[in-house]
Amino acid sequence: MSDIVKVKILSIIVSYNGAAWLTECLRTLQNSDYRTDIFVVDNHSSDTSQNIIADLLVEDQYIFLQQNLGFGQANNIGLKQAIEKKYDYVFLLNQDTRIEKDCLEKLVAAHLKDSSFALISPWHYDYVGNGNEIYFNDYVLNQYTDDVQTKRELNDQNKIYNSSFVHAAAWFLPLKTLQDVGGFDPLFFYTGEDNDYVQRMHFKSKKIGILSSAIIMHKGSNTGLVDPELNKAHFRNTTLLKFKYPTSSLAGAFCLFAKNAIGIFYAKTFSKTSVKTRMEAKVYSDIFLQLSTIIKSRAEQKKRQAYLN
Repeated sequence: MSDIVKVKILSIIVSYNGAAWLTECLRTLQNSDYRTDIFVVDNHSSDTSQNIIADLLVEDQYIFLQQNLGFGQANNIGLKQAIEKKYDYVFLLNQDTRIEKDCLEKLVAAHLKDSSFALISPWHYDYVGNGNEIYFNDYVLNQYTDDVQTKRELNDQNKIYNSSFVHAAAWFLPLKTLQDVGGFDPLFFYTGEDNDYVQRMHFKSKKIGILSSAIIMHKGSNTGLVDPELNKAHFRNTTLLKFKYPTSSLAGAFCLFAKNAIGIFYAKTFSKTSVKTRMEAKVYSDIFLQLSTIIKSRAEQKKRQAYLN
């Protein structure tokens, strides 16, 4: 593939206390067969992440934030750079990943061959490369990507498989996607921002695909069911996503929100309250206080280059 057209890629990594993985992640990008510029946005890490970044990169390749802005807003800093500097593609990559040397080359070649895709994800193996990463396998492939397992076993690995959702551990995006869809909604601090982005992509009839010949290794794990804070964030973000669905009317979204809120507060007030019910009531209270911000966000999400202007 060495004869494919040369394009400019900006690989963006949001780091937060990722010292255990950052060296490997950055090294594999630096050793990629296909050249990529790198930009790291550090979300005010308290471990040695910033030392690792400064040792491996030059100053214009990273920024150290003075507070944790969350995954989406930190990524938006890099996405704005990509637009301003007219990169052809961005590659959003989690800090707990490493890529195969030909991963970017295959992603570029695939998109140049079929530019109808607005987002392409590589295939996710677990971090040691023994098998599919569990969340990618059980959630993305089994629930959102029809027949991909069977077709892949038949060695049809150069095809981009249509998918209705891929989480944002490794997104390869052409500049046009950023121009049409924009960046991440700041309402989502952590988790849910990729669901919201994909929801907006569907609204604008954008295609999502998975290229199984392009490989990353991903440490990722889903701890939301055992971590109370992540479980709370998941419930909050699921509620916000219903409120933000682009094709729903504001009145309809508000009625659904009010109906669910009344049920939760009734249970909290008149029934035996569980930890789960108290958590849900607190989430609905917090969202109610954000209603004006949410209404503005609903309007913003339909614009070109949303959340990046």
